[in-house]
Amino acid sequence: MVACVALSDASGRAFVVEPRRFRLLTGRIRGSIAARVFAATLSKPLDLPKDAGFVEYVTVAEGWRGRGFGWQLLTETVAMGLFERYRLTVQLRNRVALGLYRSFGFVPVRCYRNGLFDTFPLQRELLLEYVGQRQ
Repeated sequence: MVACVALSDASGRAFVVEPRRFRLLTGRIRGSIAARVFAATLSKPLDLPKDAGFVEYVTVAEGWRGRGFGWQLLTETVAMGLFERYRLTVQLRNRVALGLYRSFGFVPVRCYRNGLFDTFPLQRELLLEYVGQRQ
């Protein structure tokens, strides 16, 4: 897989945490901890307006970054026309992703000190929103 995007709405989340997969990918102890953290985060409902989608993540394989795949994923996601606006969060320290989202047209809505779901201590996240057609 080169690139992937996950999109949720107010009715539910785009994916389910499978603890077994976390353990296979990162080891028994780390995988169990990660699965527990993500399961707690992903079980919380999204407080979204009905016309908004939530971009859970945009990911591009390391060797393929910087080639426009993230931009293309966002373009195709918006082009589907499922929602009038889209929201996502990004850690402030992730300057590359933040630059992509801002250049695409996402604007800041709010900053969270411990992440949107209060599960990542001292990792500030920015909630961004995209409305309308990209020029």
